[in-house]
Amino acid sequence: MTPASGAHSDQLAALNAIARIANLDLELRPMLQRVADALVEHFGWEFIALAMVDVASNQFVCEAVRSRVPTPVTVGHHGTLGMGVVGEVARTGRAILLDDVREHDNYIATMPDTKAELCVPVRHGGKTLAVMNLESNRLRAFHDQLPLLQPVVLAFAAPERFM
Repeated sequence: MTPASGAHSDQLAALNAIARIANLDLELRPMLQRVADALVEHFGWEFIALAMVDVASNQFVCEAVRSRVPTPVTVGHHGTLGMGVVGEVARTGRAILLDDVREHDNYIATMPDTKAELCVPVRHGGKTLAVMNLESNRLRAFHDQLPLLQPVVLAFAAPERFM
């Protein structure tokens, strides 16, 4: 098996795990926490958080977090739409990939020694329902991960989960 086929196999295993979790009859917060846990286990990422977007209150609220390093972000952590990378993705509905967080004016530190970040919207029907945020202490850690995460967020983007 080549390294590329091994990586592809790991990605398929992760997608299958997420699809199984999404099909379980779970409440939103436990489902999101299991997704976060599965992604960290499959890929070894240092930090992942999933936050709901509440346009009416102009905020996002963290519903699940898994971190291998100390972080002040916990379930219930919230911020204003547009503030920081998560707030920017929540407001615009567009993914942001930062190979080096120091190059982004709207970056706000939430994990010590963060060097790279990837934040992906969970969208349905033209609306951003939630965001998935990944952070790493390695430069370019997520450089090629956006194509992987797009089907992951689709796997659990059923709008009835977010109502």
